[in-house]
Amino acid sequence: MAAPMENARPTGKLVFERSSFTNEKAKYKKCIEEIPFTYSIQILLPAADVLPAEIDAALSEEQAFLARNVPVSLLLHPDFIHGFIKAGSVYMLSHGTCIDKDDCLALQPDGVLVLSLSEDTYHQLGLEGRRANGRYVVEVDLLGKLYTTSDRYRQRVTSCLTDHLTVTFDLLTTWSPTDEKLCPSSIQNFFKKQHITCNRLKLHKKVLKYMNFLVPDFTSESFQAAGDQDGKSCDHYKVVEWLGACALGLDMSTEANNSFVSSYRCPSPHQELPCGVSVQYTGMFTTQTVQMVLNNLRRFLHKNELRWCSVTVHGYQDTPVTWQHDHGFHSNGDNLYTFVIFKNEEYWQYQAIGPIDTCP
Repeated sequence: MAAPMENARPTGKLVFERSSFTNEKAKYKKCIEEIPFTYSIQILLPAADVLPAEIDAALSEEQAFLARNVPVSLLLHPDFIHGFIKAGSVYMLSHGTCIDKDDCLALQPDGVLVLSLSEDTYHQLGLEGRRANGRYVVEVDLLGKLYTTSDRYRQRVTSCLTDHLTVTFDLLTTWSPTDEKLCPSSIQNFFKKQHITCNRLKLHKKVLKYMNFLVPDFTSESFQAAGDQDGKSCDHYKVVEWLGACALGLDMSTEANNSFVSSYRCPSPHQELPCGVSVQYTGMFTTQTVQMVLNNLRRFLHKNELRWCSVTVHGYQDTPVTWQHDHGFHSNGDNLYTFVIFKNEEYWQYQAIGPIDTCP
């Protein structure tokens, strides 16, 4: 079931869907793949005081890098294409650029190079593109058209990116090799051999622990707004609002619910749990890592007494592309999703889309 959220903010769109991981037509994998550039992953476990060790280790050990002043022409280097793009999934995103006013770059894991350019840069480049959100977007398929058409086309693209695109980019970079024997840090060595500064991206980890944790009372079936009319459960809108309050670090203890520090209160009906934990990782993560986290959380629920847990994934706000469409910022650059995972293998999926972006 999919439906637009009620009372959504006018500055964006919030879409809700309920499904099951056992449903062959479930769209959760598609949702993950449509935000390839992940900035943060936040996991909430009610009635638990620590995150499973295997999830913490995988996220803490994610290898992402920041390469400085990279010319775009280097991404067309045969060694780069054969050694990395064809041998795994490369994720690259320009760092320190604003999508509404700067030239921006993204290299997607499918090998498509996306350039979001100003009008001056676009006309200087000389490659065909399209107008989108007041910008010009040029796409170069480094695995497809570039090598399946004539040598003349390849030479023209290479010449334009080498001779006419003079701007360089600081690139957030991570690589997921197909061969598990290969190390993701090999891409760092490639840049260093090209005399480009490339350092590992620092990971930030934030842990919030709760005592006397107030949690909305709901089940996988209480997704309709009418579901709380009998007072037995909270609907999906109240739940996502509460998850947002948790993400902001609001105190959700019994004492806070009875204080005047914040006007927000845990929705009713609710229950009090002895503890809870929220862990947020900030850096750059691949879609494979997000999928791994989701699968591990599903296994964790089966082995423990928790009825549900949640994971929220934020994409970079200044990415040129998200939800498989051109992305802009305007009043906000929202591109994020949340999964509420239930013990019975059902899930709720929320997707937040920016005001000028196309719904997936």
